Amino acid sequence: MVAALLALLTFLSYEEAHRVRFADRRAGNAITMSSGTGKKPKDFRVEDFAKVEELVLGLPSYFETLCDIERCMNLKRLEMGELNSYIWIPKEEDILREEGIARLERELAGILESCGQLEYLCIRNGNGTCNLSSLEFLENGKNLTDLILYGMGNLDYSPVFSCYSLQSLMLIGCRVTDSDIGEIGKLENLCALHLAGTDITELGSIVELEGLELLWLNSTSIAGVEGIEELENLQWLDLSDTAVTEAGELVNLKNLRTLNIADTPLAGNKEELKLLREALPDTKIVTYGTGW
Repeated sequence: MVAALLALLTFLSYEEAHRVRFADRRAGNAITMSSGTGKKPKDFRVEDFAKVEELVLGLPSYFETLCDIERCMNLKRLEMGELNSYIWIPKEEDILREEGIARLERELAGILESCGQLEYLCIRNGNGTCNLSSLEFLENGKNLTDLILYGMGNLDYSPVFSCYSLQSLMLIGCRVTDSDIGEIGKLENLCALHLAGTDITELGSIVELEGLELLWLNSTSIAGVEGIEELENLQWLDLSDTAVTEAGELVNLKNLRTLNIADTPLAGNKEELKLLREALPDTKIVTYGTGW
């Protein structure tokens, strides 16, 4: 009888010690649902954190804290935020304010430090709902292979280049300038680069990315592609809705499989277009339609 009672007390003590108390209810719900255990938050246990490999969150303003995510030691993919929408007008509570932004940036630094297997990070600032003030947290992102920042404003983007394992970098619709990407050549493993809708005007050090295979420069102010022949491994290039007028060094991209020049002066220049098609007979050249 005594032994049975001791066993019961031990079990109850173990259960209580391993019962999870989430710091944020909504974050707890997201973590529980993503664990694949089928449990409710009240039944979630410490050991269940190891089963969470992917988290897709909504607007960061919906959470009081994301510190619970630091316990997901096997987390590989984290997404948060919304895209821009012309039909959606954010409410006051949808927009993360200055204090919330500072908290989020601190917590992202902690998540990147604690979740050593995190490879994919996506943060969207749709309609100004998550307007980050600093990217310093990325200095802890040494293991990231994929980074997406959407709609961010005028920031110091240099911490991005601390993420030297990056294979894919997307700074879509961000206020990125030529000087902001001056050190992009440091990302030696980069295969895909998406700079659609940014403020860049020239290729600059992008041409140092010898392993680059996919490049989006659409909806930018780039008018010339000098040096692009250095990207010998490039297979996809999107120049749509930019100011490119001549084929130039594009004719030397022999490994290019798709070239999008829709809504550019080049697409309407018959002589240059003929030159391009003759030089790249195996390349699909898109001259109409657009989109990111």
